[in-house]
Amino acid sequence: MDHISFIILHYLDTITTEQCIVSIKESIGYSEYSIVVVDNHSPNNSGELLQKQYEQDEKVTVLLAEENLGFAKGNNLGYQYARDVLKASFMVITNNDTIFRQSDFVELLQHEYQKTSCAVLGPDLVTPSGIHQNPHRAHVLSKREVRKMLLNKWIFLQYFKLKKLLHLENKINVLEYLFDKKDKKTQSNILYQMPHENVVLQGACIIFTPEFVKKEEFAFSPETFMYGEEDLLSFYCIQKNYKILYSPVLKVEHINGETTKKAHKNTIDKNIFTYKYIVEGCKILLKKM
Repeated sequence: MDHISFIILHYLDTITTEQCIVSIKESIGYSEYSIVVVDNHSPNNSGELLQKQYEQDEKVTVLLAEENLGFAKGNNLGYQYARDVLKASFMVITNNDTIFRQSDFVELLQHEYQKTSCAVLGPDLVTPSGIHQNPHRAHVLSKREVRKMLLNKWIFLQYFKLKKLLHLENKINVLEYLFDKKDKKTQSNILYQMPHENVVLQGACIIFTPEFVKKEEFAFSPETFMYGEEDLLSFYCIQKNYKILYSPVLKVEHINGETTKKAHKNTIDKNIFTYKYIVEGCKILLKKM
């Protein structure tokens, strides 16, 4: 019987993490599963509180990172524990702001794997407002597209830094308006009703099958701190001839960006943080290319 591990990266927001854990425990009808929570060195001691709360729960393990490892390394810590200690065959790496409601979620992902021999699998991610976030991109980016993205995100980063410097946080929202308009247009073009192969998956919930887990020590490229992991993963999978599959049969709710909102209550600081690490992710991907 395959062992399935749900890996949840936690930072600061105990309520959101608990909601994710409860949704798995109450919904998943499959018995052979575990939940691995990785606390990314939360400064509010919420990791220790979660560890104490679940110390008697045989389904839940809480790991405490000694420093904030970021998205890739934090999830890799949980991945390695589930792979080497729990001997998991499937890894469901999911943000803490996701909710699971399908009782047959595990059986469905096993069926998709058996049918397609995919290495990486992504579900239909739906926000509370009804936006479908998968596939994140229709294809793996080319070198030219990454260069273009790097320039675009660098311009946004400088724009937000300038706004903060000049105390214009609540004024001049031209680039924000253009970005939101483009983002909505992109989302409307995604054919989320159909399965797709070798696309870029949204990082809020990515499933690694035995095809990947048996061969790979890490889930994500450990060079990044946050953002860009999806593109790096897709590029790596294409290089290794691993099949990526988006399947609308699997469904997960995504309460978008709750941890980032909690860490950065100031919108301008959140934008600077986001674009800084997107720029770094683009540089790392270009270097690998």
